[in-house]
Amino acid sequence: MDMMERRGPVSFDAKVKRKETRDRWPVILEYEQEGSGPYVVDLSHRLKLDVQARDLAAAMPLGLGVPEELNGCRLEQGLLVCRQGGRQAAVWDLSHGLEAVPGDPAVTELTEGLVLLALLGREALPILEKLSGLDLDAAARQAPQLVQGPVAHVPSQVVVLGDQERRMVLFTFSRGYGRDMAQVVLEAGAELGLRPAGEKRFQGWLDSLQ
Repeated sequence: MDMMERRGPVSFDAKVKRKETRDRWPVILEYEQEGSGPYVVDLSHRLKLDVQARDLAAAMPLGLGVPEELNGCRLEQGLLVCRQGGRQAAVWDLSHGLEAVPGDPAVTELTEGLVLLALLGREALPILEKLSGLDLDAAARQAPQLVQGPVAHVPSQVVVLGDQERRMVLFTFSRGYGRDMAQVVLEAGAELGLRPAGEKRFQGWLDSLQ
């Protein structure tokens, strides 16, 4: 029997130009009239892992390196690794490079339970700063850097990548807030021309940062 298609936690009121189903996830590749940016992209279908172990380096999938400093992040072959504590790290698969969850008790898949959104463009930080009191400017100066705290009153994890000209801000939070958060972010960025974009736009942005 065919397995049911997964349902994404975020939907945008925009006309889809191209989409596909991947790992039973509906993936929007491109919207019509995406414009020139800034953009918001739903990446909730991308694999997200929590790694907890006494020896993080040994437990990391694919032998990924773990930043030594707390809240430090490393982007390596499309995989973002962020240290959350002495024995804990998050792994976000930004380029769909991991095909399966490593069979290790230290690794827990969180994909279904978390939303992952990306803001792209010079205006990415100003838009998110409307919704949060987090010190994102400091995170930008030390990018890539993980910042943990509320966005629109929702506990979130935020990572700033790139420079001002090629800024990318990623943030993740619990699935149940997905629909409302997407609307709040679009409203916050409306005066700056924020529009939904598909995975194709995000991939081009990511490639320019690696």
